[in-house]
Amino acid sequence: MKTIKPNPYNLKPSKGMTLIETLIYAALVSIVIGMIVVVAFQVMQGSSNLGDKIFLEEEANFILKKIEWIISGASIINSPDPGDSSNSAFSVDKFGFSGAENPVAFGVSDGEISIQRGGGLPITLNSSFVTVENATFTHIAATGTVPAGIIVELSIKTSGSPSGRQYETKTYLRN
Repeated sequence: MKTIKPNPYNLKPSKGMTLIETLIYAALVSIVIGMIVVVAFQVMQGSSNLGDKIFLEEEANFILKKIEWIISGASIINSPDPGDSSNSAFSVDKFGFSGAENPVAFGVSDGEISIQRGGGLPITLNSSFVTVENATFTHIAATGTVPAGIIVELSIKTSGSPSGRQYETKTYLRN
């Protein structure tokens, strides 16, 4: 025969959760859900900021590569004058372009950078989501065996960004 041992603590068997236990569990679940929401929001915001930075880098790279392509195939720099800088435009004559396509000019106006071939209409290079805040084109004079060139400094920002990034390239004419 089995004997039943008496309960030394004189506890009654549990028949459910008390109100206090329910409140504690609800509070713990709320804290965990709140933390998950905060982390998810930070991940989404970080992804958006990273997307803006990548977009800005791609736009800047496109603009600078287009400028380098024009300058590297240029026969002469028309403006600015050697040793001078311009905050709005520069102009070159490019090899292989007909007289009607020369000069090729870059200009900055109202947050847009554009290229114009000969007497044609200017074509905007940057998208509407990117603003060119500042641009400086400095003509490097030819010296000895070093050909003339241009230093291009751009400050570009996305429409959602409070501040821009600085980009610079130095390109020389072909000899």
